[in-house]
Amino acid sequence: MNQRLVFIVDEAHRSQFGEMQRVIKQAFPKQNWYGFTGTPIFEFNKTAQDQTTETQFGPELHQYNIGNALNDGAILKFNSEYVNLAQVTDQDNKEVEEPDLPDDFYDGDSEESDKYRDKVVKWIIKNWQKKSVNGSFNAILATSSIRQALKFYSIFKKKRDNGESKLKVAITYSLNENGDANQGQREGLVEAMKDYSRQYTNSDSTFNLDNMNAYIEDVAKRSARMEGQYRHIKPEESIDLTIVVARLLTGFDAQRLNTLYLDKLMEYQGLIQAYARTNRVFDKNKSQGNIVVFRRPKMMEERTKDAFEKYAGPGTFKKVFRPEFDQMQNEFHEEVDNLRNNVPQPEDANDLQDASQDDQIEFLTCFRSVAKKLQYIASYSEFNWDQQADEYGITQEEYGYYQGAFENIKAIVTESQDEEPDDPEQQELLNFDFEDVVIHELVIDKEYVLTLATKAIQTQHEFMESQTEKDKQRTADAQKKLEVALEKYAKSGHSLTAEQIKNFVNETPVLEGDKDFDAISAFAIRQDRKKKRAILDFCDEWGLDPDQLTRLNTEYVANGKFDHERDLRRTADKTTAEMNGHVFKNVLQYKTAATTASKEFIKKELAKY
Repeated sequence: MNQRLVFIVDEAHRSQFGEMQRVIKQAFPKQNWYGFTGTPIFEFNKTAQDQTTETQFGPELHQYNIGNALNDGAILKFNSEYVNLAQVTDQDNKEVEEPDLPDDFYDGDSEESDKYRDKVVKWIIKNWQKKSVNGSFNAILATSSIRQALKFYSIFKKKRDNGESKLKVAITYSLNENGDANQGQREGLVEAMKDYSRQYTNSDSTFNLDNMNAYIEDVAKRSARMEGQYRHIKPEESIDLTIVVARLLTGFDAQRLNTLYLDKLMEYQGLIQAYARTNRVFDKNKSQGNIVVFRRPKMMEERTKDAFEKYAGPGTFKKVFRPEFDQMQNEFHEEVDNLRNNVPQPEDANDLQDASQDDQIEFLTCFRSVAKKLQYIASYSEFNWDQQADEYGITQEEYGYYQGAFENIKAIVTESQDEEPDDPEQQELLNFDFEDVVIHELVIDKEYVLTLATKAIQTQHEFMESQTEKDKQRTADAQKKLEVALEKYAKSGHSLTAEQIKNFVNETPVLEGDKDFDAISAFAIRQDRKKKRAILDFCDEWGLDPDQLTRLNTEYVANGKFDHERDLRRTADKTTAEMNGHVFKNVLQYKTAATTASKEFIKKELAKY
């Protein structure tokens, strides 16, 4: 063949070091090879056959490393924790230091090895909400062998069965073709596929050894949640944790994966490839990739530093990895001090609603810095706000008040952003990005307040029945708790909802014998009725279809988009709108005005419910 062929190879660090490339080169004498990889094979980690990426592809043409990607915002930083759970005593009942443990401790069948694995599982379960950002993201547990993976899977399964865990755990690995261990691997995979089939398909036999590749593909796609039917699956249909040996640790692109738990030793390109599964950019709730190392943590910390220094240059480790917890505490405290210097007391923050826009922007800037630091520090297992509040200079409740003021003032500034100021400096001031601020879960939320409302209404009924001094006091206590909670909820940025709940309680009749009254559901029904009434009134005025407007509102609440506004426009009746006082030059102007009004109605009016 006289034509010259060009071969372009992705994942070149692992795909062209075998017999196949040699055969291809013999078959096509005229050729050029170009390899892409984020982790080339160098002299220090060359193959057993003395191969490197350069020997296979020639000299390097261009380099774009981890540091470059971080600067470009293409990837996130890492937060690493090295957790020592190994506990072994020698024959003299003295504790053995972790570096001195024998290799078979981690993989063995001893009582101490079993305890170690159980501790790992308990640690993952205990810290799951922190690492997963309240279940928003999933994780991988990488183990050293199939045998070890099955042991971990069995522990997670038992803890889920006995109610100690709610995590949905899957396992995936490649069967060894031969050997004594093959039977155990097959039996373990059969059991896991049966569990998986029950969890996700309501059948015992959807996945089995005959269609094992379909199972492997389903696990990967359900973990990634990035394509087809898996993109918008419900929380109960997702996988929380996938246990692997080698699968998914390289070439697996999953933006919803944010944590790697390691119970295996890794180094060089394998380590960096595995870590890089976690730090793909997704949304503002994903601030970093989490790495948690259990096996030989001291050794793995050194290997991690070494790998990143070798592949991305000196100083990269400090640039790519977040600081240790003590330093993060100090940084968080500094931002809190800065916020306090600007607005000393959280109760004062809402007064800024009447302040100048310069003062409002300054407060928003200070709070955003605190919120970002909180987002970072909250992912550390050592973080405990209740115990550490004095060190930070702010309690969780106080933070909630500041956050509420942030939300209220943000709404004021956002409205002014819709106006085009003449002054260029004022325009620059208004270019303020709110989207990167994650709203922290409040101590007092709507459900908590409505639970107190249920108690207050029920005790009021009991008081009307008996009128004893004891019942009078119980009613007064319940009412007082509700009032305090409503005040705190209002201060935390939910003054409108707090007022709605207060009106709901005052207007709810105390029905005799209604001991099963539930304020949460009753309030939801009330709000839903008001929302439907508002939709009908708006549609009657503008000549629109209520079902289409309801659909548009549902979409906006779910994803912040108006994907089906064309369907709403098709229902628009200009005559009805004109009968209600609106004036338009033509149908196009009417439909444009109706669509704009609908969006504003959804954003401002329906949001109240």
